[in-house]
Amino acid sequence: MTDSDKLFLTLLSKAIRGGSFDRIDSDADWGQIFELAKEHDVSALLYSAIEKSDIQLPDEIADKWKKHTMFSAIRQAKLYYDVEEAIKLLTDAGIEVIAVKGLYFRFLYPDPVLRSMADADILIHRKDFTDAVRILNGGGYINGTYNENVTSFVRKPFCHIELHTNLIFEHEFKYAATFIKPWENAVSDESISGYARILSLEDCFIYAVVHIAKHLNHKGHGVRQLCDLVLFVEKNMDRIDWINISNRLKEIELKNLTDILLSLCHKYLDMSVPPVWLYDNPDVEKISDVLIVFLLKCGVFGYREGKNTKVYELRQTKKNLVIKSNYLSTLIYILQQFFPPFIAMKGTYNYLKKYPFLLLFAWVSRIGKYIRNRRKYSMQIKEIVSSTKDIDGEAQLLNTLGLSEIFK
Repeated sequence: MTDSDKLFLTLLSKAIRGGSFDRIDSDADWGQIFELAKEHDVSALLYSAIEKSDIQLPDEIADKWKKHTMFSAIRQAKLYYDVEEAIKLLTDAGIEVIAVKGLYFRFLYPDPVLRSMADADILIHRKDFTDAVRILNGGGYINGTYNENVTSFVRKPFCHIELHTNLIFEHEFKYAATFIKPWENAVSDESISGYARILSLEDCFIYAVVHIAKHLNHKGHGVRQLCDLVLFVEKNMDRIDWINISNRLKEIELKNLTDILLSLCHKYLDMSVPPVWLYDNPDVEKISDVLIVFLLKCGVFGYREGKNTKVYELRQTKKNLVIKSNYLSTLIYILQQFFPPFIAMKGTYNYLKKYPFLLLFAWVSRIGKYIRNRRKYSMQIKEIVSSTKDIDGEAQLLNTLGLSEIFK
């Protein structure tokens, strides 16, 4: 972990609680801190705390950070306004809504607008899906991507809503059908919305852990999710049956991950751990040191470096093909980029839908494109090959966290 990483976490620990900072070493790399803040989508939160402190940012960085914060605040205010309107449209039509994730967590922060959201997540009953789409379309929300779990809606300029009929893919998580019962335990909370309900406190915590686990098993996540966890635990310390939560997490094989997350939050973000919480894993601190370094590399959605995405795809290729050799699985992955299967090719080459026997011709055409842009694609191949060495380390981390067997 770099000095900038350490300072970033120290500043963040203060900022999420509305605190200010003492004078910081003038040698601090504020350009790097600003980049980290943007990558983890906490720049507005940090800037607000810096403004209340004695810190003198370099003029160029201060100007960029201020503009970035102002734009973020405008975007968040408009996003939340549109989301509130969408929830009201649904509930006025008799559709029950549960607000989840950022829509709840933002109100744990000193100023809710500083807890940024790329999108807003709401849960409805599956039976209400068709009516919900019709109602939101009528309100100017245009639906886009769709799968059996979630549909996205946008309303320009900033509103992006994820409409869920289930909180996690049933084929993705071993305990998807049983880990919580959202509708049975949901409660009202006027601070979130005058119309939607929220998950019960225990369900909210467990869902947060499951959501973190899901992202870790794919392309990682940033530190913003840790900030949510810190504030949730501290503000609900005396309102939750932590023994019951511990037992429920054991049932879904996520107690080990939770131990590590709580240890990490305690060490790096000064979180108070529930006094009754007992760590089952004696190595939690050592593992948390490895995990925080990984998370700092990921960025808020696991995309800080394109390399992170490549490692995930290489790891999945190796797992799906049941191949022991990293280099053989990497070679197969590269070949798949040049020669994708028919189902992938027909999306790009429309003539294959009518003339599937022309697949070989389409592959030759694709190779021609690679040759014409060989400098660009040779760089991508080098990136893929350089990622090979990280496959085992990432797989080992997932095994240590206990995620390999419960997430597909």
